[in-house]
Amino acid sequence: MRFAAGIFSEIVQRAPILKTAAYILVLNIGIELLIEDLMHVTIGDWTRFGISAATIFLALAYERFKFMKVFRPLLIWLSQGFAIVNALISWIFAPLRGLLGVFSTIFRKQKPSQATS
Repeated sequence: MRFAAGIFSEIVQRAPILKTAAYILVLNIGIELLIEDLMHVTIGDWTRFGISAATIFLALAYERFKFMKVFRPLLIWLSQGFAIVNALISWIFAPLRGLLGVFSTIFRKQKPSQATS
């Protein structure tokens, strides 16, 4: 595992865009799972592999080729949209988070007080 981690670290140092591509891959996997679960669509293994490979290829192409920078405004717009969705989800779950915080402080074990001599 250390050997593989060392190789991956070296590759990411050579192509830093792969760090961003990893987040996009996680997004792809999440979308695939939602599609399979909610829409009852089966996505084959080769299709999943193709989507992942295309994501990595497009990320590397975006880093290497100047003409791909045309998509930068679109990518910025998408990232801002995802940030808004993230903030909305955080806002929706804020009361639940507060309640869980209150319950955790109520039910947290109290440390026994030290006896004074």
